[in-house]
Formats: sequence, structure tokens, C-alpha cells
Amino acid sequence: AFKFVQEADHSIELQIVRGPQFNDSVADSICAGLAARLGAGTKVFLRYVDEIPPEKSGKYRYVISKLGAQALRGVDAEVSPARVEVIGS
Repeated sequence: AFKFVQEADHSIELQIVRGPQFNDSVADSICAGLAARLGAGTKVFLRYVDEIPPEKSGKYRYVISKLGAQALRGVDAEVSPARVEVIGS
């Protein structure tokens, strides 16, 4: 299971529940894919969690953006490598 959270500072936190097939190779592939697709020096943090709880409505949201419409104005469209950092064990 996973959940993307885009923070107000444009960074991305990817919350991952590791299953039995998850290993360092899978994590490296995820990081490489994100770095190739996200631009403007986006900071990406991988956080390993035990579970991803549902929202108050009982539904699961896989992508959450904390950016408002104002934050999207003036975003540099130039693509540059993303920085990926792993949080947790």
C-alpha cells in the first residue's frame, strides 16, 4: 500500500507499507522512477509505515495535495533531478 502527500513546500512524502516482496531493489526502483518524473528539484521523502489509515470518511486517498491554487502559480516548469531521501527503517 502507498500514499503520496504533497506538502505546502512542494516536497513529496511517499508513505509505503512494505509487503513480503519489498526489498532495497524495489525501493531503489521507486526512487529512480520518481527522480525521473518529478522536476524542479522536488524533494521526495520515503516513509515506511505499518499501515495507512483511511480518511475520516472511511475512504482511502492515495494522493493528497496540501498545495493551494495560489501555490501553483509561478511554479518553475523546468525539469531537474528530484532529491530522494528515505525516512525510517
